[in-house]
Amino acid sequence: MNAIDILGSLLGGSQSGRKGGGGPADILAEILGGAAKASAPQGNPRPSDAHTSAKQLEEMLGVGRDSASARQAPRTTQTPNSQLPTDIFGQRQRQEPKINLSVPKPAPISQNDQAILFIRAMINSAKVDGEISDDEQKSILSQIGDPSPEVVQFLRAEFARPLNVAEYAQSLPLGMEQKAYAISLTAIQLDTKEEADYLRQLAKALRISPEQCNQIHQQQNAPLIYQA
Repeated sequence: MNAIDILGSLLGGSQSGRKGGGGPADILAEILGGAAKASAPQGNPRPSDAHTSAKQLEEMLGVGRDSASARQAPRTTQTPNSQLPTDIFGQRQRQEPKINLSVPKPAPISQNDQAILFIRAMINSAKVDGEISDDEQKSILSQIGDPSPEVVQFLRAEFARPLNVAEYAQSLPLGMEQKAYAISLTAIQLDTKEEADYLRQLAKALRISPEQCNQIHQQQNAPLIYQA
């Protein structure tokens, strides 16, 4: 399943038309750090619009690039006994093995898995009032265009997943917190107290400060949830 295409379609049909705010391509650039900007599609994305959004998303996520080329571990050579230093009695000293005390780095998350986490963020935002109605589910599915049975099954499972902000925050790798929050904000109108409370809860779980939160809202021209 290509989660990047799904995310591109959802962002293309997201409620991002705040007065003075950027379109989906602009929001993608802000969230994912891309430099490219393009005019946003209006309303539900046509197949070509969704494809364009998905391609822009792929470029911003670095899909198709050899961003993590395999690195070979440096070869270790053993010093021959004849070259080992001697002690005061002329005896060869033992060469003690070196112990690697470095902490292993976590494996990088794939671009497809990043897209899945962002899709989950958008669907979580739709659950602010407690559940996603059948009409809301149909609206989300309609944004995909002609989803495959695998995509429908994936989205249905996400619709049924209970909203757990703490669990979602813990599932995010370090460095994705602000991007996930910004994605969540694109899927919300932010015109009710419940939505503002949810975003505050999410920001706290993601360890995003009020100042950082306000900055993200200003980038999307969204109402602030913290007093500046």
